Amino acid sequence: MSEERSSLLSSSSLHEDHDGGGDRRSPSQRSNILSRLTFWFMFPLIKLGYKQTLQHDDLYELDEDNKAINLSDKFEEAWQNEIRSKGKSSSILRAFHRTFASTFYIGALWKVIVSALTFVGPLLVLPLVNFFGDQDLPIGLGLGYSFMLLGSGLGQALFEARYNEACYMAATRYKTAISTLLYKKSLRLSNASRQQNSVGEIVNMLSVDIENISALVLYGHEIWAAPILLIVTIVLLYQLLGWPIFVGLGVILVLFPITAWTGIKMSHYGEKLMAIKDERTKMMTEVLQGMRIIKFFSWEASYRSRIEEIRAREVHALRISRYLYSVSVFFWVVTPQLITVVTFALLSTVRSTKEVNVGTVFAALSLFNVLQTPIIIMSFAFAGVVQAMVSVRRVNKFLLADELNDVSPSLEASYNTSSSSSSSSSSSSSSSSSSLTSSSSVAISIHGGSFVWDVPPPKQEDATAAGNDDKKKKKNKQKETSPSPPPPTPPPANTLHDIDFTAGHGELVAVVGPVGC
Repeated sequence: MSEERSSLLSSSSLHEDHDGGGDRRSPSQRSNILSRLTFWFMFPLIKLGYKQTLQHDDLYELDEDNKAINLSDKFEEAWQNEIRSKGKSSSILRAFHRTFASTFYIGALWKVIVSALTFVGPLLVLPLVNFFGDQDLPIGLGLGYSFMLLGSGLGQALFEARYNEACYMAATRYKTAISTLLYKKSLRLSNASRQQNSVGEIVNMLSVDIENISALVLYGHEIWAAPILLIVTIVLLYQLLGWPIFVGLGVILVLFPITAWTGIKMSHYGEKLMAIKDERTKMMTEVLQGMRIIKFFSWEASYRSRIEEIRAREVHALRISRYLYSVSVFFWVVTPQLITVVTFALLSTVRSTKEVNVGTVFAALSLFNVLQTPIIIMSFAFAGVVQAMVSVRRVNKFLLADELNDVSPSLEASYNTSSSSSSSSSSSSSSSSSSLTSSSSVAISIHGGSFVWDVPPPKQEDATAAGNDDKKKKKNKQKETSPSPPPPTPPPANTLHDIDFTAGHGELVAVVGPVGC
């Protein structure tokens, strides 16, 4: 058993076989540009996985930029800066931009290249068809068109792989950082915040909301790239076919009210669905935690009916949400086909067959195929943005909830005083020594203490304090004009009053009395 454990902790010999040595670092950090562009550095690992099942020790170590501790520290620091600068209007999206902007915008560079290469093929179709129809053109011109068409396809595949890698890297880093931040926040919630955010809601944030927001990060570049791709395609089609293309695009305007209505309804039912999921998860957590009590009092039927009722409402909201999603996707997928049919139908009536040759038709069909991509992507991106913004609001509200103070000021002062007393000189008098000995035997000492469950949140003094002067002036004016201002909110009532308690080291103390009040 010890030999197996030592083999797991030590560097694997398999790593030396497929890496040529004991270097466990990620090869992506020490590979050349061509290897990273083609992902050739992964070939040894893929080859080893083809021969045998991969083990944990066969994998490379994460680099420093991808380790969870480094990602969480950077993101938490950015979030704290966001709170200090924006206060209650803070957003995790701005914190994400501060932390992972470089990785995210590298993906934007690859997306621009991929989008540009998308038009090379359709633009080469017309001259290539004309080349085959004209026997007088040199053969080298046709070969040049063919190699350009091949190069654009290969380049688009290579750069699209780099784009996907950058987007997945940014999304994975975000998921790692926000998961850690949500977990830390759940440990620091105050009592009032715990009542507002149940365990079920926190679980749904860690499982559902994070996935929705990471999808926004993953496909974020499609939000701005798809409209640009759509506009460029329309311009090229106009140069090729003329004004009939705008009649075909009128289909989008006709179907826009339907797609807009479905988007609004999807947002509404998305929020409703998440609320019902939180309710169901909270109920299931209570059932699992109190299973003995439920069995003891024979409450199985009652809790089962309550869970089934919540689940029925969840399924109903989910069914309507999926129906709306299907309707939205259907119209977005059908729209390019309708644009093509309407455009060619109108073109056949306003132009003669001599004006529209074979090359024009093939080039137009290629551009119409390109037109399908941004329209379909916009439909999925629109639905993803709707769900992601619901999750962003939920996560922002949770992260801005009140927290417990790390250390009470009085306890910290008492600890510092006792620490300085214990480090005093040993040449003190006997009376002070006896006093120190008697005080050191006390573990906990409370005199005249009052305790409450919930305390009002402390006032935040940050960079936005200067901007609140106008609000204070407006409030002062309102106070001068209003004859009877509303009374201030009373402080929370104390649960315990004037408590005197002392416990020494090693003493057994029991609190006897009513609990739960």
